Amino acid sequence: MHIPGAWDVRVHLPLLPSLSTLSDDILVDHVFVYLTVEDILSLRTVSRLYYNLSHQGIIWKRFLQSLGYEAPPLPPSTRYALHSITSFEAERLVTRALTLRQNWMSPEPVAKDLHCFRAYRQILSMVALPGGKHLVASVSNPDRNHFSLVVYVLDHRVGGVVPLAETPVKRKAYDLRVKYMTIEGVRSIVIAFNRRKFSKRYQKETTINPSSYNTLRNNPLYGIDSPAPFRYTCSCMQVPLDALDALADPRYPPGSMEFFEFARSQPPPFRLISLMRSTSELGPIDLAEVQGRPCMAVVKKPRFIVFKDLSINGRISTLTCANTLPNSFDLPGPSQPSIPILPGPPARDPEGLCNFAMFPIPPPGQDERYSYAPQSILNFRFRDIENVQISDPNLLPVGNSSGPTQALPPPIHIFLRRSKGTELYHALIPPTPPAKFPFPSIFTPYYSLDNIRRMSAHTFSGVPADNRTESPPLVQLYSHFVVPEDEVDDVFTQKDSPIRAIKRNIDVARNTPIAKLITPQQLRSTMKQGVMAIAWDEGIGRIFFATSHDTRLYILDVAKAPKEDKTGQRLPLPLEDERMLEL
Repeated sequence: MHIPGAWDVRVHLPLLPSLSTLSDDILVDHVFVYLTVEDILSLRTVSRLYYNLSHQGIIWKRFLQSLGYEAPPLPPSTRYALHSITSFEAERLVTRALTLRQNWMSPEPVAKDLHCFRAYRQILSMVALPGGKHLVASVSNPDRNHFSLVVYVLDHRVGGVVPLAETPVKRKAYDLRVKYMTIEGVRSIVIAFNRRKFSKRYQKETTINPSSYNTLRNNPLYGIDSPAPFRYTCSCMQVPLDALDALADPRYPPGSMEFFEFARSQPPPFRLISLMRSTSELGPIDLAEVQGRPCMAVVKKPRFIVFKDLSINGRISTLTCANTLPNSFDLPGPSQPSIPILPGPPARDPEGLCNFAMFPIPPPGQDERYSYAPQSILNFRFRDIENVQISDPNLLPVGNSSGPTQALPPPIHIFLRRSKGTELYHALIPPTPPAKFPFPSIFTPYYSLDNIRRMSAHTFSGVPADNRTESPPLVQLYSHFVVPEDEVDDVFTQKDSPIRAIKRNIDVARNTPIAKLITPQQLRSTMKQGVMAIAWDEGIGRIFFATSHDTRLYILDVAKAPKEDKTGQRLPLPLEDERMLEL
């Protein structure tokens, strides 16, 4: 039996010599390797043969590997290993990477799509994990008297955005920090958060709900004025990725009886792995690997950082920051491991000095409180800093990397907001390459405060100074990137971008770092009513919004990607065109 279009049929047809007489393997493995993304998409319009071949997974996985650090990161689970993802998923990742870069750097970046999904809860804060597959949110009921944590799966074939797992918490979870990590060999989502309550002796004296307090967008100028002392709890939970992948199986449609029966047959997805209590205020949290072991770091005011090993032994060590530093943010140093604490409101001394310092991490498992002077320090003499944000240098392809890791990690970006939210300052710290001299402790790239580059300033129209609500209106979205002439290393310049290896034409980037993002009128009208929570995933170009007046989740896409229906069929459906050649 001969299948129409198969090679053994094509080769015997009375036609002029052409590429169609070559076998599919030769075309895919030896001819298509010289083609760009534009070429592959053009081939789809030639004939049914090339239409089918252009969807082969090996083609798009090659493109994905060629993108290197430009490729969106993938969750480190078996489901998203490079050999396990489908051709459609690989093409979607490549398309997102190309359209995101093109749109974000253009003079007029435009939102490509706006989606709205039911979150079923009031979202108070949320974190989007890199890769666009999972979102973790601190939520409550509309009356704000029941709180929980919810893990949403994104891009679900059947439901789009689906709440897969939920666990109750006694009080509002804030300072939410979420990362993909490996705990005792299990690849997981690790969730860390703080809670607070009144001390027992004061609980009967006040009827105020301690969860109702907010820190006014981490602004140190407007701290919490509580009528009674708080007690603080820092919790850390583990959610195995394999458990989430099983619940996200499209064979069990969300909300169906099959889904609930399958979910009941599975073990609980949440597991508590760490619990810390304190009468001192607990601040920002970070999660990272320190010396190859999963670790949680918590700021304990006024000047301590507590490190907790998240493995079975659970060792704790405490770093005491020098008295001369009212505020510090740790950056990885060359000679000893260190961990970034981000984001957090800067403390202000009487002269308005904001300090960035780099400290070594104390040895794990030591009860003694180590007091270290900073290895390096950076000062900003501003009197009205309202917030500081530091980019995470660990946002790289994780676990099952979609491509080879770049020679150097991305630079660290520091953003300072001041003057009642209308002025934004940006500074950049590039990575230092591995040392070439024989220092045994410097084998990998590291960051140094001594390498900070020039600071740029930008002015925006912000929220009025008298607006102290927890859900201020969203005034405007902006696109920001480091213009090519200010790039810090050839690996990040447009000239040497790995995109050039798979795309014929690369659009010229704008010559200014800031540009307004053009958004739909529907979103602008909704956001003017107040934004309760916002999150973003810069790897795939998505911004997430939650308002204070409904339980919906808004997703703004800055990149384009192919879509699929509930059955896994690509959308839009291809048309049967008689003009398309059979071969």
